Amino acid sequence: MLKTTGHLTTIALLVTGLLTSPAAGATEIKLRTSNDFLSDPNQSDDLYTAEIGLGFRVGAHGELELGERIFTDRERGLRFDESYVRYTRELHRRHLDLRVGAGLVVLGHGAGESLQNSIHRLIGGTELELDYVDDEEWFATAELWLSRALLEGRYGTLAASLDVQAAPGFRSWLATSLDLTHQLGPVDLSARVGYALHEVEFEPLAPRIAASSPSWSLGAAVGRLSVQWSYNHYGTQSKHVELAYRLRWSPPRRGHRPPDIPLASLQLP
Repeated sequence: MLKTTGHLTTIALLVTGLLTSPAAGATEIKLRTSNDFLSDPNQSDDLYTAEIGLGFRVGAHGELELGERIFTDRERGLRFDESYVRYTRELHRRHLDLRVGAGLVVLGHGAGESLQNSIHRLIGGTELELDYVDDEEWFATAELWLSRALLEGRYGTLAASLDVQAAPGFRSWLATSLDLTHQLGPVDLSARVGYALHEVEFEPLAPRIAASSPSWSLGAAVGRLSVQWSYNHYGTQSKHVELAYRLRWSPPRRGHRPPDIPLASLQLP
């Protein structure tokens, strides 16, 4: 079995070199981290437990993201790592914001086990040894996100959004939401409530994702830093607190910005 870690390491080095060169069009690099310390303290470190990656803003409207998500299922005694590369482009039309994208997901044996157990040793936790799924599998991905402002006033902007993600053979979903944004001095506040329909074809993941489920998030951003508390982001009905830092800053563009997929997250017991 080939290991996805080597693939992502090579891609990451090439992308970093290209996008940070003087001739590159990258305007910002983002790093994120999150955990679930505000959820049930008795909940074990399981399911989508961590995600590591980087996002590069390319030019005015493009973004390239790559990383790896870690999935464990203690009850069933298995794990897999979900390595991904995706490129998205934002298009702004009158009264409508749109994002389209495509990418690749590789499921198999990556750096998840060593990363998770290194963190557990650091915090004095128990190391976790689970069997990886047998085969490495590759899936193409496509996505569409659009949003339209419904109300604008002194208390902020209320928008309706639609998010469609497809990886045939792996998992796909369709999510709708109402998104409220408000600027309070230097702080950008956000709140979202939504509902999603999921279809999972990958057997190791299917029992852990409900066919339909609600979600919500609360967020705040100041300058280069932002924080978000969310429920059911991955479809596993768990809470996460996400911190984000922009390593290179560019002035924000006008218009309602689509939600970012966490580029680096960490779920601790």
